[in-house]
Amino acid sequence: MIKKRKGSANVEIVLASVIFISFIVFMLIYLKPFKSSPVETSALKVAEAKIFENISTDLNEVSLKLPVGSVQILPPCSAVSLNIPKPTRITDQNGNYVETKRIPGKLYFKSSSGTFFTIYYSDEFEEIPLQDTSLCAEVVDYKLGVIKPYKKVSSSRLEQLFQNYDLNYGSLKSYFGLESDFNIIVNERNGTQISPEFQKSKASGVEVFAKEIPIEILEKNGEIVPATMILQVW
Repeated sequence: MIKKRKGSANVEIVLASVIFISFIVFMLIYLKPFKSSPVETSALKVAEAKIFENISTDLNEVSLKLPVGSVQILPPCSAVSLNIPKPTRITDQNGNYVETKRIPGKLYFKSSSGTFFTIYYSDEFEEIPLQDTSLCAEVVDYKLGVIKPYKKVSSSRLEQLFQNYDLNYGSLKSYFGLESDFNIIVNERNGTQISPEFQKSKASGVEVFAKEIPIEILEKNGEIVPATMILQVW
């Protein structure tokens, strides 16, 4: 009798385990708790694509090496035959910005701090103007590095987006072609909120889907601010 009871108990344990596992598998398949719904995925993707299409800007970087001895030229200003198509900011080997001036086919810059410089150019920039180029020395045998292209978030376009969101939300939503309502929250990595306090109100009980996106904001002065964008749709 004892052996029969043990066998019966084992069968009950096995059956209970099978039923429990089957229930868990059913819940995972039916409810899919770890997979976003198609509506959520589609709405977030569309909103993200439209917003970043509107606020992104190009940033290009290229190094420039002057020949040894060129820093002995007086005054310490150089001119190189380069056609830079966008507003430019140049840093010396210490990371300090120097005065620059662009004309078609020519780039002038102060070169008193060494022979190695980095040229950055983007539509986002405000240049540091070099007022007098009359005494700049023409440099021929300089060396350029490989151009490195980047995509950044434009500070001015982001600010314009916030203004349109605040003042013309309906028009902005139509412009983006979005069916879902959305909120945009931008915080610096230290937690400081960059975006305005104003947000689109949500009806009670509405399910909100969100995505956290790391971004880098390019400022007019050339600085890059690491931040996080939280995009909400519902």
